Amino acid sequence: MTLQKRPQTEAEKFFAAGVQEAQRCESALQRAREYMIHAGLLFRKAKESVNHGDWEQFIIAQQSCSVRAVQKYMAIANKALEWARKESPKLIGTALERYASTEVTLMSTVEVNALLRYLGFFRKFGEYDKSKYDTKRLNNGEQLELNFEKVFAGVRLIKELKSAGCVMTFPEGKDKEQALKELQAELQSALEVVASELEETIDV
Repeated sequence: MTLQKRPQTEAEKFFAAGVQEAQRCESALQRAREYMIHAGLLFRKAKESVNHGDWEQFIIAQQSCSVRAVQKYMAIANKALEWARKESPKLIGTALERYASTEVTLMSTVEVNALLRYLGFFRKFGEYDKSKYDTKRLNNGEQLELNFEKVFAGVRLIKELKSAGCVMTFPEGKDKEQALKELQAELQSALEVVASELEETIDV
């Protein structure tokens, strides 16, 4: 006896189509990661064959890729190699490069974000939705402001954690380990934002 398959509902059809697109996306991202790192590795090899101090002029003379783009591809490759060496210290040469471009898990998005923002896939820092910004100003007359003096004061206080006179007060329901791990995660995330902002400042 042959069981008749139940017809798909509209929701199931859309969901199945979404899964297919998601799988295509993941496959494309994997290939994009390999292309980014491999491009950076090739730029590294090219630089090794150029006289010291002539690299930027060499890039400009090729008229095919900007200096900043090349630098960002190389930054991604450099990080991938750094992480690859930590994960597989016995690998060298071509084997290390292959591992870096296809296997290593990227531990930070800073360099990738900088490249994508430079290439125009993300808005550059400082750009915003003017209508949304104006609406917010009309509603409450406020905007986010980063006061560096207050930030520096907070960082200096964190640096005094080891001092005898520092008393730590933890959020309700959290012990020292939980609070410090949460603080560490927040600081790491903040550092990635600062690094990306600095990249954009250098680009301007």
